[in-house]
Amino acid sequence: MPDDALDTLAAFRRRMLAMPARLGELIRSARAEGYTWQSIAEALEMTVQGARKVAQQ
Repeated sequence: MPDDALDTLAAFRRRMLAMPARLGELIRSARAEGYTWQSIAEALEMTVQGARKVAQQ
């Protein structure tokens, strides 16, 4: 039986685990480009406080 499904699941899990760090990077990048905390929060459908918290991680 091929391991394709299991390989795909494992790859998906690795990507999920990397997502919080990547989101923080993207938020910091948006801030560096001059976007406001409010506009970032709206794009992510979260609060400004939540966006700031993710950016600090």
